[in-house]
Amino acid sequence: ADGVKAEISAYSNHWADAGNDVCQLIVNRQLLGQPFGCKENFTKVTWQDITHDGQPEIVVTALSGSNPRDEDYNVISEIDCVHERFLAYQWWNGGATEIANVAGCIVQTDLYGVRLEDLDNDGQVEIILAYRLTSESECHGEYYPIYCWSEPTPIDHVYKWNGTAFVFWGELEGE
Repeated sequence: ADGVKAEISAYSNHWADAGNDVCQLIVNRQLLGQPFGCKENFTKVTWQDITHDGQPEIVVTALSGSNPRDEDYNVISEIDCVHERFLAYQWWNGGATEIANVAGCIVQTDLYGVRLEDLDNDGQVEIILAYRLTSESECHGEYYPIYCWSEPTPIDHVYKWNGTAFVFWGELEGE
């Protein structure tokens, strides 16, 4: 948006957290929202009209390892997988309102964790999350080592715009 600077601040937290960084959105030199796990070189902030109202929103996408932690070793993300975080804020008259804060697991080589797509062709994008469940483990063998495996069950979560925020709408069978 004109005259508004949105950027990401990141600091390394590798001693506490398996290679994750901690990121924070900064708008006009003011912290916005809560810190989130990230890989600094795989995090970006853009302006994009995702609510289809003619006004661009602040959109952040960030790649992160599982259960990122802050400098005090507190978990700052609820998702236990390598994931993509998607944050969005409406910006009105110098103030921001969070309208989306979701994360999707990355389990395939295409690095799909979150995507925007107009599923129902109504002109309004939905947020699609790769939400992967794992089947019950199947184990074989009577003696050590016992071999176990499980299969990923791809389920995507869909979030729709309700005029105020993106809210959970339902599940789709993924690919």
